[in-house]
Amino acid sequence: MTVVHQLFGDSNPIGSTMKINRINFTVIGVLPEKGSSGWNDQDDVVVVPVTTAMYRLLGKLYVDSIDAEVKRRLSHGHSAGLDQTNGNQAASFK
Repeated sequence: MTVVHQLFGDSNPIGSTMKINRINFTVIGVLPEKGSSGWNDQDDVVVVPVTTAMYRLLGKLYVDSIDAEVKRRLSHGHSAGLDQTNGNQAASFK
């Protein structure tokens, strides 16, 4: 079950308000469902702007990690250390 269904049921969440750490956020979009792999459900994700997350949610003045997903193949020599599950490539940078 995705976070959208857990929080909003069958109703359209666009324009709805939700709270994260007692801070109101307006839902402006919904990502397509990806499904789960093992213990990791990729649909249990809420995305907020990085500066908002830093200042308002985490109370930080700096970025200490970024997760990125690449949707196209990289040229030879640039794919080392990337997860290539289902033909997609993903990397985590710290």
